[in-house]
Amino acid sequence: GVQSDFAYETQGLGVPVFTFDWRGVASAPSDLTLPALTIGAAGVIPPVASAVVASVNGVTTLTVRRVAFRRNRTTETARLAQNLAGGHAGFIAGGFSPEWEIEVERPARATFDPEALAAAATSIAFSVQFGATQYNRWTHSTVQGQVINVQPAADGPLATVTFTVRGFSSTPSANDAELLLFN
Repeated sequence: GVQSDFAYETQGLGVPVFTFDWRGVASAPSDLTLPALTIGAAGVIPPVASAVVASVNGVTTLTVRRVAFRRNRTTETARLAQNLAGGHAGFIAGGFSPEWEIEVERPARATFDPEALAAAATSIAFSVQFGATQYNRWTHSTVQGQVINVQPAADGPLATVTFTVRGFSSTPSANDAELLLFN
């Protein structure tokens, strides 16, 4: 079997680039038949990073410049088994701590103050949506996030700020530290 971590990042106005850090043992296929590819609607493009809406603690007016996500799942724990040929029994998927890194143009502090959110360490609702057309958009969110890092910067005369939101489950038994909705 194979275990995987998951990340993506927007690079310009194109489609976000997804990466998967795979850990596992696989055998080469002995026979392979490629499927016939059918493209249903060549005119439909995937949601790009030109219609991104971030909602951070209820603020949806931020001018988003970059979004990066890391699930931070640990996949390095190998199951060693001396009673098996090869001595390897797979990998154990560990815990994860989803993190979104958002770069925005610096708004007025009365509108949005990421430093105050980080200092207060309060729980906030967070989501980022890619695409604006129904059935061709997706939203990645957490019901309970916390701003854990804030980095002020500038792009020439333009003031920017990059902040990191870490998602947490709402209760110990819930599985809602991150939610991914295609709609």
